[in-house]
Amino acid sequence: MNIRVDSDTQENSVTLTLEGDLIVGHQEDLSELVQLTEFIMRKMPRPERIVFDLSAVRRIDSAGVGALLRLHMTLKRNSVHLRLRGVRRDVQRALSISRIDSVLDIE
Repeated sequence: MNIRVDSDTQENSVTLTLEGDLIVGHQEDLSELVQLTEFIMRKMPRPERIVFDLSAVRRIDSAGVGALLRLHMTLKRNSVHLRLRGVRRDVQRALSISRIDSVLDIE
C-alpha cells in the first residue's frame, strides 16, 4: 500500500491518500498506517480532522476494518475527527456489512 500525506493548515486537517488494499495479507501496511497516524498526532500541531482518501483502495477485509475502527477510537480520544473520503462501492459494502459505516464519517 502507498500512503501520501498532505496537510491543509487553513482547514487544520491532514489528508492521507491510500492506494492499494487494506487486507490481512498486507498486515504490515495496516500497522504502518496506525503508526503513521500516531506519528502525526505526536509530531504535528494536532489537527482537528484526519481524512483518509480511499478512492484508490480496491479492497478491504476485516483486518482493514479493524484498523480503521482502532484509528477512529484513538483519534476520538484525542478530540480528532476521522473522515473517510472517496470510498469505492466494494469498500463501502464491506463497511456496511461490518456496520462500521454507522460509526465513521463517510463522505
